[in-house]
Amino acid sequence: MAKASGNNYNNGNRGTIWINGIPILNCYKASIEKKINYENIPHPTIPGAEIRVPVGRTIEVGFAFKKTLATKVIDFESDDITMIMTDVNNNNTSVSTTEASGVTFDSTVIDAFEKGKVGEIEMSGQAEDMRKLI
Repeated sequence: MAKASGNNYNNGNRGTIWINGIPILNCYKASIEKKINYENIPHPTIPGAEIRVPVGRTIEVGFAFKKTLATKVIDFESDDITMIMTDVNNNNTSVSTTEASGVTFDSTVIDAFEKGKVGEIEMSGQAEDMRKLI
């Protein structure tokens, strides 16, 4: 079995995120995560025992970026937000692209600053659906 070189790993250095087709400049962290929701119910054959059964799922989205004068204002209150996340490995041979649709954000940072630090904005929310594009 061949050992993978450092160029074969996706390390986020070449990751990109778009919201409704607009690239988020200086985005340094992003995720699209599917979570299964479970409920504990009584075991059908073992008295006093419980089992976990899936009762649905949520798709969690999040990203963080450094604010610059070139950062574009995006309408995060739209009903139809699509987020596309792409990650490329160091030698440009492997691309991973995922799309989340029907995104709603839990809150929107309009403006923020902290003395002595570059302004950072973090967004998190949920999506109705997701699919792997590549």
